[in-house]
Amino acid sequence: MTWNKNGLKLEVEGYKDDTKVNWSELARRYEIKNKKGEIAKNGGQIAQEWLISQGVNLHRFKRPSEAERQPRRKKLKGLGGEISIPTPEPNDALKQRLKLKIQQGEFTVGELIVPREVSM
Repeated sequence: MTWNKNGLKLEVEGYKDDTKVNWSELARRYEIKNKKGEIAKNGGQIAQEWLISQGVNLHRFKRPSEAERQPRRKKLKGLGGEISIPTPEPNDALKQRLKLKIQQGEFTVGELIVPREVSM
């Protein structure tokens, strides 16, 4: 982990109060690397922690507001796209339609051979 620590510290101490600091950009500029020798993906965090350990007051800088820190959400897509699948008609609705068509005379059931007896 060899990077220009003193240069970073001098630059950050030179910033005015309430300055918006892009820690990731600073980490890329000073080529902050991880233990494997690769450029660290969390270089901004490494820089901040190192500066805090050196006694630099980072609370004087502006933090992103709550609206700027909201995560982006993916757009919702329909499960079937533009294809829709018809649902089968329920049995009760079929019975109702059949009874209505029989009453209207559209369908004939035939003649009753044995009359119905309703007992109450």
